[in-house]
Amino acid sequence: MGDLFVKRVFRWSGIYGVLALAPMYFQAPPASGTEFYYGFIGVALAWQAAFFMIANDPARHRPLMLAGVLEKTGFAGAALALFALGRVEPKIAAAGVLDASDVISVGRVSPFEVIAGKIHREAAG
Repeated sequence: MGDLFVKRVFRWSGIYGVLALAPMYFQAPPASGTEFYYGFIGVALAWQAAFFMIANDPARHRPLMLAGVLEKTGFAGAALALFALGRVEPKIAAAGVLDASDVISVGRVSPFEVIAGKIHREAAG
């Protein structure tokens, strides 16, 4: 369940992110805050590239895993809070739940811990 698990989790996160974000470039931006709209998409797509990098070599990119979790939970928390306040549509909340599920699904066996354990075992001997 080691490296293969970690690779699958981060590859799935990258694929889902690209599929969810790339089409937003072709939608009409909001009337105000266009720079934030396109800025968000660009930064979020850059993180998908980071997820693909992690998936290719989890041990090398282990420190990025924690930042990746922050990226996923940051959007999930904001989307769900804004939905609770009635400020976003249900589809945005659903996207937040899906991002949160990426993090929650690995809650029992964190990819970070899988790689940390592997490194510890290799160092021990």
